[in-house]
Amino acid sequence: MRPFLYLRDPLFIAASTAYLANRGLGKRWTDGGFLHDHCNDLLLVAVCVPPLLWVLHRLGLRSGSAFPQGHEIAIPIAVIAVVFEVLLPGLPGVPCTADPWDVLAYAAGGIGAALFWEWHSRSSAAGGRESDCGRGARRTEPVGARDSHGPRTDGGRGCETEPAP
Repeated sequence: MRPFLYLRDPLFIAASTAYLANRGLGKRWTDGGFLHDHCNDLLLVAVCVPPLLWVLHRLGLRSGSAFPQGHEIAIPIAVIAVVFEVLLPGLPGVPCTADPWDVLAYAAGGIGAALFWEWHSRSSAAGGRESDCGRGARRTEPVGARDSHGPRTDGGRGCETEPAP
């Protein structure tokens, strides 16, 4: 299985780019609505979790390079919700308002990120792309798998030709 790429994770890169674009441009061009009020809240987990896990990994508090687990996504959501929707709005002089829709956006973004990372970890576990098999063939097992019945006829790639229609 391919390791989690932390700061090179495709979801982190895409979400960070969208977050910065919305923060810099989207909020200037809109006065309200989803882009102004909740888009960045939806992206926050995908932007925050990979750097957090990278720091924990570098400090030796997270072993290996596994894709984010449920608790590694849920805990940041809870902390972000408490800080930004409970603690900060209660402080005098802090321009922050509590919004339960933000918490829903954090949770929805966390679920979306978790589903992506689960899918990406499974697609990475196949050991390659289906196109590695060639035209009209599909991957049937991970690269390097052995056939217990003798030599492989597919060059050891774990491929199978689709039957002709």
